[in-house]
Amino acid sequence: MWRGMETENVTQPPPFPSYKVNFIRTVGDVAESVRGLDFTAQYAFSNNKRAPVERKGKYYSSPVVQDYGPSCYRNITLSEFSQKQSVDGQMFFIETSGRSHLNPRQSCSVESAAKESGLKVVVLLKSPILSLEFNVSCHLYAQDNISFYTINTANILKDTPLEELESSGKLGRSKWKMTHYSDALRLGLLYKFGGFYSDLDAVTIRSLRGYKNVVGSTTKDAAATTRHHVANGELQFQPRHRLLLHNMVNFASVFLGQRRVEVGPMLTTRSIKELYNVSDVSGLTAPDLMVLDPEVFFPVRSYETEKLWPTAPSSFLQWKEMFENSSMVHFYGSITEKWEVDLQPAHQAYSILAPRYCPISFGSTKDF
Repeated sequence: MWRGMETENVTQPPPFPSYKVNFIRTVGDVAESVRGLDFTAQYAFSNNKRAPVERKGKYYSSPVVQDYGPSCYRNITLSEFSQKQSVDGQMFFIETSGRSHLNPRQSCSVESAAKESGLKVVVLLKSPILSLEFNVSCHLYAQDNISFYTINTANILKDTPLEELESSGKLGRSKWKMTHYSDALRLGLLYKFGGFYSDLDAVTIRSLRGYKNVVGSTTKDAAATTRHHVANGELQFQPRHRLLLHNMVNFASVFLGQRRVEVGPMLTTRSIKELYNVSDVSGLTAPDLMVLDPEVFFPVRSYETEKLWPTAPSSFLQWKEMFENSSMVHFYGSITEKWEVDLQPAHQAYSILAPRYCPISFGSTKDF
């Protein structure tokens, strides 16, 4: 359904890049416990090493060019997200920069979730409008299972332990305002409405419907292979969950707005240890919380992002083994957005995953 937009003379983006991809898909509903890639791929590559290519400027926010024609040269005024828009089985993405559109890699996160998660995707922008002039925005807006809303921070944080931080202006004065608003809003949203939250730099490759009251774990460095901390980039909680409440209380008590990580993963890890009376969150399983192994959401850790842009060529079998226990693949956009993607499947994880899991986003711009 194209919501009244003209569809004549539509040029769809190419579904796949130029190398051959042979998909093997499961017919019918995919079991929720299944993880890993669901296709095979063939591509030619040399044994030469190829370092990641750094872009000359910053990763831009998508060009003002789109291929739907005049019907997309307009803005959509967004409704505010509230209880009446909340649905069961929802998955939230939050864009806190104030931009009126998503960049191509953020769009890939949204598109892949809509295709694979089995959840209703909700994209929340601080901007009051969605600009359809940006190519990927127009493509995503046309999808039936993706909804866009604007988010009123004060209303989301009202009647939570974070309300005073917003009403006093402390959140707005943070040196890391975008990050800290995102940290606060994900807690408020899930506490009030429940659902799955994801950062905008992850690719969903399998169903997420089976995850209830979970948080993914990771490690801070190569030496910490068995002692994990949680990563708050991928969360699923039922509304009014006690961990979310406890974490918001801790958030409000320590927040200064001086350091990027002061209310992020390590604070959530602390909250779990306090609430569940454990010294190590690794493998924690409680009646209302499960801490998942890193491979489920974070098969590549933040300190090893070069594995997503390997210098030595990777065969498809190597990619398949890397993601065999994963439902999502996190790309750490703040680190990796500087690296280009130019159809090199042996050297770029995006060039293997994006043609399958977010073909519209991947095909809608030359500078993915």
